Amino acid sequence: MGDIYGRVRIYNAGFLVFTVGSVALAFDPHVLAALTAHNAATLTGKQFVPELISTPFHDGLVIVFSLAIAMALVAAVASLLRGERYVHQDEQVVVQVGGDDVPGSSPAAPPATAPHDHGRVSSPTASS
Repeated sequence: MGDIYGRVRIYNAGFLVFTVGSVALAFDPHVLAALTAHNAATLTGKQFVPELISTPFHDGLVIVFSLAIAMALVAAVASLLRGERYVHQDEQVVVQVGGDDVPGSSPAAPPATAPHDHGRVSSPTASS
């Protein structure tokens, strides 16, 4: 069906059916009548859902922020160990048309660089 009607439409239709069915069951008086008075009061009270999700939510936040800190530290160490700053070089394209050099008219072969250079800019103190 997803190939005929589209995956997004089928997903949205299923989500709508699930939501409408859940809401319909929540308002069905027979569902709460089947529970004891204490359980019905607990489910419909203002404390059940916050108490239910507070501990897992807190645990999830601790995990997410701990991993974010660890990844930031790994990235900082990798950046420090990487070495000198890398600067991308812009390549100027030169094409010969009728013996004249016209910069930027169409792509040509890039200028040759040494294989060990990798586009790095050497510092003024390192050049000898």
